[in-house]
Amino acid sequence: MPMLPLALLAFLTSVQAPHLRPAAAPRATVRVDATTGAVTRAPAQARVAGEVSEFPNLDLAGFVTVDTGASAVTWINDGQKGVSGNTSDLVSRIVVPYCSAELDPGLGGPGATVKLGFYEGFTRNSPTPNGVQIAELTFSGLPAHTAESSFFGNSSCYFLEVELDPALQFADGPIGYSWEFVDLGSDGVLAGTFPFLANTSSCSSLVPDPLGQAPYECCSFRPADAYDASGNQIVIIPTFPYCLPWSIAIDLREVADRTASLSSWTGDGVNVDGLLATPPVVGADWTARVLVQHPHGSGGLVRLLVRSNAINGPTLLSPLGGRPFEVLASGPILASYVLTHDGTTTPLLGVPLPLSPSLVGTSFAAQATVLGGGFADLSSAVIGTVGTR
Repeated sequence: MPMLPLALLAFLTSVQAPHLRPAAAPRATVRVDATTGAVTRAPAQARVAGEVSEFPNLDLAGFVTVDTGASAVTWINDGQKGVSGNTSDLVSRIVVPYCSAELDPGLGGPGATVKLGFYEGFTRNSPTPNGVQIAELTFSGLPAHTAESSFFGNSSCYFLEVELDPALQFADGPIGYSWEFVDLGSDGVLAGTFPFLANTSSCSSLVPDPLGQAPYECCSFRPADAYDASGNQIVIIPTFPYCLPWSIAIDLREVADRTASLSSWTGDGVNVDGLLATPPVVGADWTARVLVQHPHGSGGLVRLLVRSNAINGPTLLSPLGGRPFEVLASGPILASYVLTHDGTTTPLLGVPLPLSPSLVGTSFAAQATVLGGGFADLSSAVIGTVGTR
């Protein structure tokens, strides 16, 4: 074998050299509730009416990789999010496979630590991390291995499913996603928890990679951009001597698009006071107001109840004033608001709806009780479904 030029040899010894080894695909799933931090060793239960994968990068290559631990190095992959055409941009679940050589928490060890970052507008091969970092998520004490080991020893592998509520607003287009090598294996140098690699398109493929990764990942001799703890770029020369169409495996799943709905419900048309509202969209204000069309004096209180079901109830006589009214909503009370009226209308009620995936697809019926002038009457109702747009 010919000897390397001294200049090239000096360069190779001055750069980072991540390691690679085969690994079997995980067979167990770990669920983390990002809101509470609760860890469950079981697949997550979907909280949303539907999910769409907008960055499906889980074609596992059968290899794991590692770099220096103790938060000395962070890798950032780039790509194009939005391959499925879903427009909500509300990430409700992140799936990322990992392996760990740390001692499992159930056996008295620290467990695995996975630290992820997400960037909008990220571009590859930048001297410092670029784009806008929209989130950084750290999960510690995760299931790990039966003994303290290292990357070149034994490890256990898992699919990590992170449930996000509220959802993460993450725009489609050029993105970056990072893996910080946080912990240390028993060798004291390499990280104790490390990511799986996923296949991208072949380097020789004439079909562009749908995730926008192939030209960069295949032929640049590096699996990701790498940065030290100060945010300075590190040159990576892998220990494996050939181009590799691989990237860090991850799946970003969004709340499926759903158009919010709203319509008026008058039943038998008995109720005179009217309730008006807008379709409810998560992340936006839901607005409502009551038009007072019965005589109710110069002012009074209004109680607006949001319930689960619409009904065509019986016509009854009000215990206050004796006018007929009809109950049009029933079931558990989902929300309650107290307003005032001036004899004609109420101020516009504005309720900010959280970016909660569990709200999407929720059906409801709302109806108001109007007091004043010696009378208590029920309004007409509105019925609808919470959407993403």
